[in-house]
Amino acid sequence: MVAATLLALVLHAVWALFLARNAGDLAAQYAWTEFIRRNPDSSYNLSWYGGMYTVSYSVLSPYVMSLIGVRTTGVIAGTVAAALAARLLERSRLDRPLMPALWTAFAFWCNAASGRVTFALGCAFGLAATALLFPESPLPRRSARTAAVALLATLATLSSPVAGLFLGVAAAGLFLTGRRRDAYAVVAGPAAVIAGTSLLFPFYGVQPFDWYVALPVAVGTGLLAVLVPRQWRVLRVGAAVYAVGVLLTWLVPSPIGSNVERLLLLFGAGTLLAAALDRASADQPRAVAGAGGLAGAGGLAGAGGVAGAGGVATGRGPVALGVRLGAGGGSGWAPRSSPWPPGRSPRPSAT
Repeated sequence: MVAATLLALVLHAVWALFLARNAGDLAAQYAWTEFIRRNPDSSYNLSWYGGMYTVSYSVLSPYVMSLIGVRTTGVIAGTVAAALAARLLERSRLDRPLMPALWTAFAFWCNAASGRVTFALGCAFGLAATALLFPESPLPRRSARTAAVALLATLATLSSPVAGLFLGVAAAGLFLTGRRRDAYAVVAGPAAVIAGTSLLFPFYGVQPFDWYVALPVAVGTGLLAVLVPRQWRVLRVGAAVYAVGVLLTWLVPSPIGSNVERLLLLFGAGTLLAAALDRASADQPRAVAGAGGLAGAGGLAGAGGVAGAGGVATGRGPVALGVRLGAGGGSGWAPRSSPWPPGRSPRPSAT
């Protein structure tokens, strides 16, 4: 965990000090931050394309960035997210969690390099929610844990609607593998936020999602569901749910579009690497349970391995939301429930 956190901190500091430019998605972060600074009480931004409600972009992120700065927010969010992912890998009982943790730290730096600060903030909250699910708390503490998970999942969605959608994939993986109480805790807040903002502050923009991008993501995610160890039930189920979600996102035009690939770009390759290392050590029986948060939203792992380093480094390639975020399954460290939970951002709502 320490090595991955330090790597993430150094990489994000280099980005903030020397590489960050007011271009690409980072330009959107600065635009919304400046708008909120000048108009903190305004609910509608007429300067953003044809105009849109501020909450359609993000409820919290512009205010956080206006308070502490865009780059500072990116450094803190990316480093915290990488640290939480590393912690989840340590809890997964993998023999060699270091390499997947370092790769995930690098993937978060790639996310920062693409300028997606708002999404990084949502990922940090989402991974924090996931971290509370592993290991499962004893019964006397379960209510407090459930409340904390629900609060953090809500904050994740208030920060980034895309992160909230990925948490929905994690919730689906939990629900379909028997952890229904945890699934409700993960999905309640995001569902309320997305439904509420969609009804009260509707937005009708469409983010492109070409078939030649959607197909590799869907196929790769399906293959990953087959290739990971059978014990990782939440991940396998979540990956299948995510693959279906990718196809639906391609079939039904919406503001989500190619944003659905972000899950895979962040966690896919790291998940596949962890699975490969786990298979290499398969001769040593052990319980594997807690890697959930990393693979993102129950199916976060997606087609990451297929996307590979190239996909992560360039911000393109097949992807997967499960939180961002994933979740695990089972009771305690039982092997049967070892989970791995957790492109171009939409112009109208780059979250």
